Amino acid sequence: MSDQNEVKNLIDPDALPIVSTGKSAAQPKHDFETIAQDAGAGVGGSEIYDRYMKLLYVIDNSGSMDEGMAVSETPERYEWSDEILAAFRRQMREYLQEVKEDNQSEGEEEEAGMLWTSVPDNDEELKQLIVDANLMDEFPDIDVPKKRYGGFGKAQSKIEMVKDAARGFVEKRFAKYPEANVMLFGFDDSAYVLGRGISKDEVLNAIDKLDASGGNTRIVSAVRTAIGECKKRPSEVGAHHLVLVTDGYDNDPGLMTDLLDALLELHIVLDFIFVMGQSDEENNAHYKQKIDAIKLVCEKTHGEYMEVQTVEDFQQKFLSVSNRPMLPWK
Repeated sequence: MSDQNEVKNLIDPDALPIVSTGKSAAQPKHDFETIAQDAGAGVGGSEIYDRYMKLLYVIDNSGSMDEGMAVSETPERYEWSDEILAAFRRQMREYLQEVKEDNQSEGEEEEAGMLWTSVPDNDEELKQLIVDANLMDEFPDIDVPKKRYGGFGKAQSKIEMVKDAARGFVEKRFAKYPEANVMLFGFDDSAYVLGRGISKDEVLNAIDKLDASGGNTRIVSAVRTAIGECKKRPSEVGAHHLVLVTDGYDNDPGLMTDLLDALLELHIVLDFIFVMGQSDEENNAHYKQKIDAIKLVCEKTHGEYMEVQTVEDFQQKFLSVSNRPMLPWK
């Protein structure tokens, strides 16, 4: 532990009992149950947990993760210029003049279903109106190029989206807690460790190694591998946070509920982010039993099951889950 004096101000580490997670398991330095109780009593256990918990990212790197994500229609999707905005203002004013010459009053214009009756002077307001009112379709001769996500003009790929969000979180995590413990796993048919969080640079290098060249998606096996890591090398507070990101349905023969006892024993919170991207949900009925098992395990471990469709939605969910305090559990 890198700052013993600071921790002693919260809870005296020497006063916390040691716990064991089984014959083959290593021993965490402090007892999770005591920390959880103290957190609930306002003693400061939550701060200890947030600082010294082990965060495990388990990321699907099957081939489908190279597919593009759906992206929300926002002004940020487009490349704007003064010339483009000037062209819209000119054509919008010409259109309004035509409406006026047709002797339509402002009230009649609104009743006729017009979404806009004036041209904003503010550039940002104009961009938002162009997107919201679909004015690129209304004035098709004005070319507004889309930004290039992930190269070749396609939407940002799922794997690059995950890597971007992970890099952003890791930078903030290590800035707040230099002793942070962040691990990264990749998985497809099997799971493997890409990096153990000894330093920020090691974790960032591990993120860079992620690609989308794997095979099938075996989610239960990936979580089982992460459980094994927690048993061999538990966090100092004996509690762990596992965030799994995938865009596929589980091809493992078992169910996530098969692992529930082990997750609870090791105080592992499971957050599950299902990246839908541009795919339909045609497999939901076929895999309903597996999805229901994942949802139940997330609930029982005090985590969340989430489905995301867009880059913006994923970024918000990923950072929210990564940053949320885990204690006290209720």
